[in-house]
Amino acid sequence: MKILLKSLMIKPIALTALLFFGGGYLFAQPYYGVKQASSGWSIGLATGLMQVVGDISPDGPGYAGNLIIQRTLSRVMDSRFDIGGGVAYGISTIPFYGYANNSAWNGEYYPTFAYPDGGFIYPNFKMEELHASMMLKWNINRLISKTATDAWDVYLMGGFGAFFYNSRVNLYNATSRSIYDYSQITPGDAAEVRAALHRLMDDSYDVYAENDGATKPVLRPLGMILNPAIPVGGGFYHRVSSTFGIGIEVQITFMEDDLLDGQRWRGDNQPSATKDKVGRAMILMGYHF
Repeated sequence: MKILLKSLMIKPIALTALLFFGGGYLFAQPYYGVKQASSGWSIGLATGLMQVVGDISPDGPGYAGNLIIQRTLSRVMDSRFDIGGGVAYGISTIPFYGYANNSAWNGEYYPTFAYPDGGFIYPNFKMEELHASMMLKWNINRLISKTATDAWDVYLMGGFGAFFYNSRVNLYNATSRSIYDYSQITPGDAAEVRAALHRLMDDSYDVYAENDGATKPVLRPLGMILNPAIPVGGGFYHRVSSTFGIGIEVQITFMEDDLLDGQRWRGDNQPSATKDKVGRAMILMGYHF
């Protein structure tokens, strides 16, 4: 059984490596309307905004950055390796009553800072992540038109990867070492509630949120939980010259985890029905050589 599992894992990795490193020799053709660099390789940087799509609404924009290494496979297809990371924040602007089963808020993790039964909280989180992925990228305009010769590309991409993260919550005031009195917050307009919460709370994010660290692999030096991930996305890219390009793109990363925002319970203390995702919108620059 172990040999079978290893073979199943090795085959897609080996195939991807073959496409990434050798695909240009198998499929290479003239690619862009501008003069193409000889090797079909490029390296680039991307930076932009990131947020967790989960049970808690974003608290301002998070940020993300990527290093991108890309290999031309054919006129319509590239292979791409991404490595990067980011930070995202969230806070609920609606009183939340479903924390009886949440290990970070009910005292299971931190008995000194347990919130009493029967009350309400405004859940919050800070999520830090690192990721690496291999993707194939399809230039859609070149699929549709074989005679397309301009330097613009509209593309879709998808692949597989690894997603490491940890999430923390602002559970108590770090100076007074006391839990927050959320009864001071008057429910109402979301912007006003968010401003009132920011006045009430510090920004310490003292402790780990509820997590699956006991059942999932953990990157111990950083305390980050590992998830297999499926990134997909799309964008626009313009080759300004034979060696330089700029573009914009969006990505969304799917995984089997509902604790990126530290919350997997509904208001009735039953499990949430959906998993969390990570969305990014970025500007990128590429050097082709």
